[in-house]
Formats: sequence, C-alpha cells, structure tokens
Amino acid sequence: MKLLILIFLPFIGFGHCISGDCQNGYGTYTSQEGTYKVDWKYGDQHGEGTFIEKSGGKYVGECKNSKEHGLGTHTFSASNAKTSIYDIAINDISGKSIDLGAFRGKYILFVNVASECGFTPQYAGLEELHQQYKNDLIVIGLPCNQFGEQEPEAEEEIQQFCTKNFGVSFLMTEKIEVKGDGQHPLYTWLCSKEKNGKLNSTVKWNFQKYLTDEKGEFVDYFYSTTKPMSIKITSILKQ
Repeated sequence: MKLLILIFLPFIGFGHCISGDCQNGYGTYTSQEGTYKVDWKYGDQHGEGTFIEKSGGKYVGECKNSKEHGLGTHTFSASNAKTSIYDIAINDISGKSIDLGAFRGKYILFVNVASECGFTPQYAGLEELHQQYKNDLIVIGLPCNQFGEQEPEAEEEIQQFCTKNFGVSFLMTEKIEVKGDGQHPLYTWLCSKEKNGKLNSTVKWNFQKYLTDEKGEFVDYFYSTTKPMSIKITSILKQ
C-alpha cells in the first residue's frame, strides 16, 4: 500500500471508515485523534486526493488511501480553543436547557438582542438568514438589557414580541448579561482569547454577532452595523 504523508499540517493520524462508503467519497472516518465526517473534494473514487469535512466544506488536509474503505494516512488541523463551547450550559427562552453540542456540524451565530433598539429590525434579517441557511447554520438570539436598558421585559413578553412583529422562529435564550461581573460563561468564551483560542473582544452594543464554525471553533465577530445578510457573514457560510 502506497502512502503519502504530508508534512505541512500539524498532526498526522491513522484511521478507517466506520460508516457510509468512504472509498466512494462519503461517510464517517475515525482515527486515534477523533471521528470526522468527510467528503472528497477531488481525486479518484478511492479517495486519492484532498478531503474536506462534509458538514462544512472547510479544507482539512490530504489523504492517500488504499482501496479498502479509507485505510491510510490523513492529516488534519488542531483546535486552538482551550475549552469547548459545546460544554457551556445555557437555557432557552422558556427555561429549558440547550445542548450546544447538538449543533456540531453547523455554524452558530450568537447575537445579543433587544426589543427597543434602533437595530431591532435586524430580527427580520436574522430570520431571513436562519431560513436561507438553516441546513448549515444555527441562529441564536440572546436577550440582554445591558445597553440602554432596551430589553426590559421578561422572557415571555420578549418571545411574544419577536414572534408577532418579526415572525422569529430561530432559537432564543433566557435573558443574560454579556459583559461585566455577571457575564454569562458563553460570552466569557466568545470574548476571551484565553477561552476561544483566537481573539479578545468586548460587546459594544445590541445585535453584535459572534460566529463559530462546524467544529465549535471561533471564526469572527461583527459589530451591530453589520446586517445579518451581509456578505461578510454569508461569504463564510458559502465556503
């Protein structure tokens, strides 16, 4: 069996296909480093070429396989995050626990929202984004009253407002604090390079947006002036 081992990516591991039909370019691939859903970007039907993660289409590395269901050598990139965003506990707007780990394989856009803000009409854009990219993206609205006290109502009233005025169907959480001593652990992760492995930031106003990728890796954040359907966001989702 001829193997090609690439040296320009940080980790190398061995593995095999545990479901699907990896030799024809799809399925679930497992190794000593973890389990990945893969799809072949180019190369022959036996996977000799470049593979990408099927769920998100982001480049991972090269794989030179045998003709037996994905046996061979693959390369991949490591996470920079110190802790996993999927382990953070948060409740939805009705008080039920949200399992962020259930969203593995999709981007997540976190947006601190408010009902009495000049940016409140962005609810419509967030709903449009949710509908257009629902196969690849989870939109999560997080009510917060820290900026101009523009989200004064309780969760039930917030939900009624969003549904009645903007037809919101994407996920909404309990009211939280996104900065200061009471900062929710989710925003501690989103705003801290020590936690997310990428960037430090501060939430400046309502409708600031944070994006994580299909593996829970921090991607970027966008100020309130960036509209939900901005190419700055959609271009990432289309990659």
